[in-house]
Amino acid sequence: MPLDEAAARVLASSSSMGSLITIAKHGSLPGRLNAVLAIKEAVSRDGAFVDLADDKIVDALLVIIKALIRLQAAMVATYHLASSDERVAARSVSEKALVVLDAMHASEKGRASARGHALAMPVLVKKMFRVSDVATKLCRRHRSLGSVKGGAGETARTVRRKPTVGTGRLDRLDDAMEKFKHMIDIGVPLDTAVYGCLIQGQCNRGDLVKAKELISDMLSKGIPPPCIKFFTSIINNLCKEGRVAEGKDIVDLIIHTGQRPNLITFNSLVDGYCLVGNMKEAVGLLDSMESVGVEPDIYTYNTLVDGYCKHGRIDDALTLFRDMLHKRVTLTSVSYNIILHGLFQARRTVVAKEMFHEMIESGMAVSIHTYATVLGGLCRNNCTDEANMLLEKLFSMNVKFDILTFNIVIRAMFKVGRMQEAKELFAAISTYGLVPTILTYRVMITNLIKEESFEDADNLFSSMEKSGCTPDSCILNEIIRMLLNKGEIAKAGHYLSKIDKKGILPEATTTSLLIYLFSVNGKYREYIKLLPEKYRFLREQTAVDNCI
Repeated sequence: MPLDEAAARVLASSSSMGSLITIAKHGSLPGRLNAVLAIKEAVSRDGAFVDLADDKIVDALLVIIKALIRLQAAMVATYHLASSDERVAARSVSEKALVVLDAMHASEKGRASARGHALAMPVLVKKMFRVSDVATKLCRRHRSLGSVKGGAGETARTVRRKPTVGTGRLDRLDDAMEKFKHMIDIGVPLDTAVYGCLIQGQCNRGDLVKAKELISDMLSKGIPPPCIKFFTSIINNLCKEGRVAEGKDIVDLIIHTGQRPNLITFNSLVDGYCLVGNMKEAVGLLDSMESVGVEPDIYTYNTLVDGYCKHGRIDDALTLFRDMLHKRVTLTSVSYNIILHGLFQARRTVVAKEMFHEMIESGMAVSIHTYATVLGGLCRNNCTDEANMLLEKLFSMNVKFDILTFNIVIRAMFKVGRMQEAKELFAAISTYGLVPTILTYRVMITNLIKEESFEDADNLFSSMEKSGCTPDSCILNEIIRMLLNKGEIAKAGHYLSKIDKKGILPEATTTSLLIYLFSVNGKYREYIKLLPEKYRFLREQTAVDNCI
């Protein structure tokens, strides 16, 4: 396996296939397994030579499927039998299952079995607008389980048809609604699963009127509505897409079912409003929560404080943070990390330091991420002496640093001109049992170039490669751009060669800079010969420009 054409011809002959069928039905367990694999291989080949209408093959496969022996191979073979001479290897598992289901309906026994199974119709409805256009067309054919005709041959013709142009998931929702109405007409029992699938589709489409009608319909029939978790999941997805207003409208659907939105529901909405910058609506949800008896938790408040900080409203963030203390909300290190980061970003350094001391005095355990936030903030705001004091204090306390902390502090040290200390800190990483990451090297190398310590930058890059840390496109392109802007054309050419060896393409900004610097009026056009040969096309472009 797999077979070539000659072997397939022999295997598919009447005598060979007869032997395989006999083994598949009556042989030993290993023999039956191998026989099914052989049948699968023969019938699933392009241009197979097997008589696909042979009932003996179908019977043998049916025995195997019922016995759950080598089920996948048997199902694949069944699929190809069901789809006749249409062999499409890329069909999804769901499509294959639907094709097999269609083939089942070719017999009265199969139709009776489908009618007697409570999940048959729900599966068709659910898969109709979730799988593909082929599946949708296949499901459309099953207008009634009592009148299915044609079986495998008709399935093949359906699969072979070209999908309708423009058909999408929302179009399939309409097909599902059509099937749903047909189910009602023929008296098929409906349940929460069927209604839930359609309600979700209408909510995602934004048609809450139809979603509400479906809920009213199921309630009138005594069918239990979807649970609160179901609606909260839809709200969460809508909020992540920025469709927060639609998410909030679904709360009305929850109430319409006789249920009450819970804490997770409201937190999803708070997160969504903060994401889109609508802090008025986000904070207003606190009153809505109180009105239905839902108590905000620390996640609710943390999200609101973070939202204020990210949108430049640091005073509002501070006010809310103080309110949390007055309401005796149990703060966490995450709560302090959020407000400290916001204060340092807003250059409210004095307040940030006071807040950090409050945190320590409260007896709360200070995490390494909090130390990293404070150290980085102090350095960015030119409080490097205090940053160094804190760093030394941490070293003496034997606090276990992670590499993220080192990256933050090294970057901050460079930013405020403490180059030597940054180098020393980098050299100390290994003494703590840590290994520099690609980000650590990027911070170091780019800052060394910025300080025009080109030799040190080259040496560190070589050390990075020797350590097994592979340079990526980001660091290489950034190095090239910085060297070009510094006028170090030969060195930039050296790193361009590295990009070529790795098969990496220069980023758009790198290419644009090359064209700008080496064009006819370019600053460095006379040094173009220092670049690798493949980049000297710019010289030819210059000649063309001169002629024009």
